[in-house]
Amino acid sequence: MDAVRFGRWLSERRRECGWPSQRALVHAATYDIHTGNQGISAAFMARLEAGLLAHPFRGGVRQRVLALAWLLCKTPQQVRSYLRLSELTDLTSEEADQVNQLQRALAAPHRPAPFLLPLRPPQLVGRNEILDNLVHMLTTVESGCYVLTGMPGAGKSALAAEAMHVVLARHREQHAHLFPDGIVTFTCVGRIGEDGLLSLLQDIITMFDSSQDATTRGKSLLHRGGTQTLDATLTTVAWLRTSDGAFDGRTLASHDLAHTIDHVRAVLMDKRMLLLLDGLEPRFPLSQALEALTIGGAHVVTGVESHAKHVVLATSRYIPRAPISTHCIHVPPLETPDAVALFTSLVGQELSEDAQILATQLCAALGGLPLAVEAAASAIRTRGVSLSLLTRQVNHHPFDALLDDDGALHATLVQALEPLDPESRRRFALLSLIGDHSFEVEVAAALHDTPPALPQLPLGGNASAGVSRGAAEPLAILDMPGTAPLWEIGEEPETLTAQTSAILGQLLRHSLLEVIPGDNRSVGQSSELAPGQPPGTHFRLHPLLRAYAAECAQHLEPATLYMAQQGLCSYALAYLERYNDNIPALAAKSALLRLALWHVWHAGQHALVVRLVATLSSFGMPSLGYVEDERTLLCGVHASTTLGDHFHLIEFLNRLGTVRYYQDDLLGARSAWEEGLDIVEQSEYQSSYPTPLYNLIELAQHEGDYDAAWRFAERAVEESRARGDDVRDMAQALLKRGACARLRGDNATAFKDLTRCVRLLTDKANNKSAHRNDTLWLEAQIQLARVQGDFSLSQSYVEQMAETVRNSTCQFTSAEILLEQAEYAYEIGLCDVACALAERALDTVRECDARSLRRRGIFLLKRMRELPHPLKRHA
Repeated sequence: MDAVRFGRWLSERRRECGWPSQRALVHAATYDIHTGNQGISAAFMARLEAGLLAHPFRGGVRQRVLALAWLLCKTPQQVRSYLRLSELTDLTSEEADQVNQLQRALAAPHRPAPFLLPLRPPQLVGRNEILDNLVHMLTTVESGCYVLTGMPGAGKSALAAEAMHVVLARHREQHAHLFPDGIVTFTCVGRIGEDGLLSLLQDIITMFDSSQDATTRGKSLLHRGGTQTLDATLTTVAWLRTSDGAFDGRTLASHDLAHTIDHVRAVLMDKRMLLLLDGLEPRFPLSQALEALTIGGAHVVTGVESHAKHVVLATSRYIPRAPISTHCIHVPPLETPDAVALFTSLVGQELSEDAQILATQLCAALGGLPLAVEAAASAIRTRGVSLSLLTRQVNHHPFDALLDDDGALHATLVQALEPLDPESRRRFALLSLIGDHSFEVEVAAALHDTPPALPQLPLGGNASAGVSRGAAEPLAILDMPGTAPLWEIGEEPETLTAQTSAILGQLLRHSLLEVIPGDNRSVGQSSELAPGQPPGTHFRLHPLLRAYAAECAQHLEPATLYMAQQGLCSYALAYLERYNDNIPALAAKSALLRLALWHVWHAGQHALVVRLVATLSSFGMPSLGYVEDERTLLCGVHASTTLGDHFHLIEFLNRLGTVRYYQDDLLGARSAWEEGLDIVEQSEYQSSYPTPLYNLIELAQHEGDYDAAWRFAERAVEESRARGDDVRDMAQALLKRGACARLRGDNATAFKDLTRCVRLLTDKANNKSAHRNDTLWLEAQIQLARVQGDFSLSQSYVEQMAETVRNSTCQFTSAEILLEQAEYAYEIGLCDVACALAERALDTVRECDARSLRRRGIFLLKRMRELPHPLKRHA
């Protein structure tokens, strides 16, 4: 047979053996123990099958053609045919040895490689990216260990099981040359210490030792006995007997472990296999196991270079100490949309719009933990629990029997805490006092410190008078006469910080705590570090872990809880004093300041209550939700009333009215603002107080009472003129009156007031480019363009205004601007534009509870559908 005919025959034989392309055969030859060092390349195979190599074959070509017999021959008879067709005659002694070795290997009884995989999960939602990356690593790495870590119930085992099944499918596609010696799963739950390691290694020997038949392997797996013979064991025992006749058990165990590790290495040294170690315990010696299970690169076995491939995938809630070959992959809980998708899939039916909202709230309360989402879906599907009832109950009692009827979810978290020492458990419980907010090491350390008593501010007499003028005098927090100084930030004992860091590190390693991405992001805050905010790693508890921590805290001594709460409060007050004028830094700690507020409120510290509420309200309302904001402001109203602090009382009433206004409680908003206006009229410090008139103007306009709005606006202009030469104050009053005049149809007065407003602001700063970020100037330009009937100009200023306030602390300002422009567009007959603007405004407030803005937007859209061509409001 010449070279061309042999090439054609070889091409057909390659396809018969399962390699559809030359590249596939070359890939298999590269990693085969017998052909990996022969240099069989794609170019060589192309020339060989094309008949371009000199025939008969000689030298290196002859060696490679002979080596290909290991891949293309399945029986001794096929070997003889292959030698005849390739004309490999007159074999040298070395070549004859290779052929004899191949003949013996093919004649020996074949033991099928083990493929034992876990049950494949019915669905795997929200894990596509991490699954693809994991499968890529498992199938491309030569050797190594990958550990999936994450909190209990995060779905590590399900992800590993799916990865194993995907790898097996690719293994079959590549015709058993990816992991030809097996893909096997071993359950490691309950395997602890050296005994657990020995048990696992013995099972691996039993599974992969080709010298054992099936019956022996089955008995060995059931018995989990040692690997030594009886004679060898007796010899070892005699050798380890001490001089006094006793046995050294530790030495015996160490010798047994060392012997087993060597045995595993011998069994696996030429294998290409994938192992899954599912559910590794924290006290399992993974680093010792990897000494036996992983290898580094190619090595020589019986004179032939071995291309063994030992890949280990493990799952564990405990992050192991990182050996060189170990790579940890964090499996986080699902994002809320993915958790809702999983919940919907498990419930088995499409959810209505209202049910979707409830499911989103439920999954958010469960923190997207797959185990908890599965329990919730089971409660609805198998026990008929109402979704609304389940959502309400989970928000207050996550481990209620309504969700966790068999206690499996609760037991999972209990087991996760068992390996921790008592002090770490206690500190874990105290972290629940921080609430659903992120925290730093210093905050956690404050929970442990024994704090001094809260500072007592002198009340009555001159103190009250001083507080009532609080606009000019900041409240003293530190170094008060007769009080101990509070714990200074950054000056806590190093030992306390070190101890706290060590404990937080333990919680992190047990997946009971997580670091927030970016190392500086607070819950609900931007990932950017606020100016003046001290840097530091931020941590947080998962909602279910926080609920369990709160449950554990109930078993602590009341004195311990009180001291921890007081320490947290002391830290917050010291932080407030240190960053007194730095609003971004204080805003980053708003959650901590709110916790301190409730502590000083219950302690009756009214001056501190006023200080904290004033600070929190300066960030913008609403912030955490209407109920919480209203509760905060009511505390401030009560405390400032008690102290006779009219300045802060009026400020808090203004904020309270704003919160109620956005909640669509117009009657409550009017009551708060009118009460504040009455206090202004009755006070001797009228000129220094914030006026509620502007808010009452907005409310009257919102209700369509333009005459009442005009009266309030005129009063605002008069009071501004009486207060003095504050240019911005007068400009704002003129702006409000000009806007009212436009709505009443008096364009001449409106143009006059708005032109004067712009002139006042322009005279203050002649650099016109500076006005682009001046919201007052932009609002005046918007109103002036409306008076002049120039919609395009007004729209350009609206876009500038919306962009300027987009990242402001009050998240509803942008929506209000868009709604006002939509109403103006509807007024002049631009219905399509008005509809688009209203929808933009609704999108802005879709994720927050801005009831008044949502109602205005919906009403405007409905009105446009009913009356597509509006009548002019004025002739």
